[in-house]
Amino acid sequence: KKIVPDSLDGKVEIEHQMWSATGNKEIEKGKHVKVTGSKGVHVFVEEVK
Repeated sequence: KKIVPDSLDGKVEIEHQMWSATGNKEIEKGKHVKVTGSKGVHVFVEEVK
């Protein structure tokens, strides 16, 4: 699911598990991301270009 700043509605798959995610910029579904941090079961990501 698309990553939207200030929202944990985004989803990323990490090692076959789905995680709630957010980032500083909007990231469209299907883009590759890297995890820059985590808090509990939520991860912070940025797009890999």
